[in-house]
Amino acid sequence: MAAASRGAYEVGGSVVGITMSLLTSPVNDYLTENRPTMDFYGRLQGLIRDSDGYIAVRGGIGTLVEITLVWNKLTTNVLPPRPLVLVGSDIWLPWLAACQATLAVQPHHLDHLIIVDTAAEAVAAVVKAKPTRLAA
Repeated sequence: MAAASRGAYEVGGSVVGITMSLLTSPVNDYLTENRPTMDFYGRLQGLIRDSDGYIAVRGGIGTLVEITLVWNKLTTNVLPPRPLVLVGSDIWLPWLAACQATLAVQPHHLDHLIIVDTAAEAVAAVVKAKPTRLAA
């Protein structure tokens, strides 16, 4: 998270951190705004609610939780359409194939995902989708 925050900060971007008091790790130095929460669920809710789009790179179980929750909310229309971009086709395509092979994931569920290979492509995909706060 710090690397993404630093990259955005260094080009003049606004970097909003949704942090939680249960974590003992320090807040990174690149935030322009910090929105503290009490726990994981408050943080997750804030991340989903306050984002115009989502970009995910290879991560751990927490990344999977975040991706699948957003993906579910998009496929069930709980969230208005927003870009959900997964960076690294070599990572995400095999994972999605396994989901389709072993779970009730249908081809139309994949319509809510954008798979790219570079950070530049990810940013371009979010900008192209013209999320509300970026459209102005």
